[in-house]
Amino acid sequence: MKKVEQSDRNNIIYIHPVASEETISKYISAFSNSEGGFIVFGVKDDGKRLTVRKFAFTIDENVVRSFLDEHVECSIVTFEYRGTTLACIKVNKSNVEIKSKNVAYIFDKNMEVIELLKTKVFLSYCHNDSCIADIVEQKTLENTNGRVVISRDINKLKFKDSLDEYMQTIKDHDYVISIVSDGYLRSLNCMYEVSELMRDSKYYEKLLFVIMSDKDIEHYDNKEMIVKADVYSINRFDYISFWENEKRAVDAKVEKIKNPALMLELTEESRRREFITLNVGAFIEKLKDGLGVSFQNMYSSDFNEFASILLNHNNKT
Repeated sequence: MKKVEQSDRNNIIYIHPVASEETISKYISAFSNSEGGFIVFGVKDDGKRLTVRKFAFTIDENVVRSFLDEHVECSIVTFEYRGTTLACIKVNKSNVEIKSKNVAYIFDKNMEVIELLKTKVFLSYCHNDSCIADIVEQKTLENTNGRVVISRDINKLKFKDSLDEYMQTIKDHDYVISIVSDGYLRSLNCMYEVSELMRDSKYYEKLLFVIMSDKDIEHYDNKEMIVKADVYSINRFDYISFWENEKRAVDAKVEKIKNPALMLELTEESRRREFITLNVGAFIEKLKDGLGVSFQNMYSSDFNEFASILLNHNNKT
């Protein structure tokens, strides 16, 4: 009643004369997925002022709840206000995503209900760095409240699925988080993923880099492995030389093989390495110029910078 008297529109929707149960469920979903709020029935809001009218229809709570996920937290009450019957639904903020008819909703800046679009993130990493990938995935999901979907090979690929086809999907994501280690820069699959993305002239706008250093070895079981991505010193050119040597080694095998079937396979291997060789220099240059953030810095800030970027993309969309 105080909110009505004060014309409070903060986290409140006023409805008059009627609304369907499905529409009400969408409002409940949107409030649940934001900060919670109230749906008040019997009050007309013309955008300038609130006018108390009357709650003149019946809400079938069972029907409303049938549209919603069972863990939704809301309560419906009716009350008397200045001789008029009004109704109110209080909706609590949910820690898990609430959907209406299997679709999650939020409010836009004008308090209009819109479908919750999730930011799609491709996690690119070397399998030797799986422990780091686990941390990045966990923290990113925790800090984005279910508004981000992460594609990761161990989650997406099943037995006999094509790894090449999976890597092609990298272009279909809003962002790519690359965990850049020494092993990453020497991995055929990882550098092929990056090279695929670099086909897009604006690829750097969707890349989020985590740069590994010697200090990060504390997160690994194997304390002897090299994890530092040496992209800031003159040693960065060693990675370019590495891929040029890889290409020459495969080409040498192609010349010796006479079996047509094997030649076709080796030719494809050569093509991939040539593709990487053409792109690895530009990729490392981006890293050197400060596009990446150290894992230590991201870890100490609980990956909030990544969360902010990903959620801001969601809001802009």
